[in-house]
Amino acid sequence: MCQMKGQSEESCHNFVKVLLSNGRKLFACGTSAFSPSCTWREMENINHITDTLRGVAKCPYSPYANITSLMTLSGQYFAGSPMDFSGTDFAIIRDLGPSSLRTKHYNALWLNEPQFVGSFETDAFVYFVFREEAVEYMNCGKKVYSRIARVCKNDTGGAIMLKDNWTSFVKARLNCSLPGEYPFYLDEVQGMTYLPDEGLLYATFTTPHNSIPGSAVCAFNLTSINEAFRGDFKYQRNAGKPVDRIGCPLSRVHISSLD
Repeated sequence: MCQMKGQSEESCHNFVKVLLSNGRKLFACGTSAFSPSCTWREMENINHITDTLRGVAKCPYSPYANITSLMTLSGQYFAGSPMDFSGTDFAIIRDLGPSSLRTKHYNALWLNEPQFVGSFETDAFVYFVFREEAVEYMNCGKKVYSRIARVCKNDTGGAIMLKDNWTSFVKARLNCSLPGEYPFYLDEVQGMTYLPDEGLLYATFTTPHNSIPGSAVCAFNLTSINEAFRGDFKYQRNAGKPVDRIGCPLSRVHISSLD
């Protein structure tokens, strides 16, 4: 059936895309021939399946999709991933908790073809690191920027306009560059790790394929990141000014890497 839907034989195997633990059990999700499925397993015996769940909105259909996921201590599941069979509906979601929430469907001002590279949590928030096509550059061509987004763990969603959507979603650009009169930007984040004791985010960046080859590791202070999320924010002033087509979730403040 997977091959009848246009997929290759290789892509129709079961690829594990999520493997998380809540301390007592193991949560695993696989693509399962473009029909995502998830299981809970005993940590002492991972072959013992205690529960099976439908994997849609928890795991991508395609084995080639970039996904990041985490399980909080309270049992909430967060993920950044494509949600649909075609891989065009990208979202940051919360599931397995009191309520399911996600970013808005097909809204480029929230997420614009993101490639997720990592995520981490603090006491109150979950952060996502990804690269995406920059909507603020769209009038000058195509450009990829690196982002960090944040949502509140206790977000309950909106009542009407943002029903089933985040009300706490914000994002900012991660600026990894060599300073100077003409800064040299490394715009495409490839990986990350967060050190909670130091409050530091380390991330690896590269230049685009059609640019001068380069790579770097940049460090970001969580205090500076949260300061950017306090605003000011770029926004679309009116429908008649396409040059200002920037959504409210996008921070105007660029986060500078630490020396």
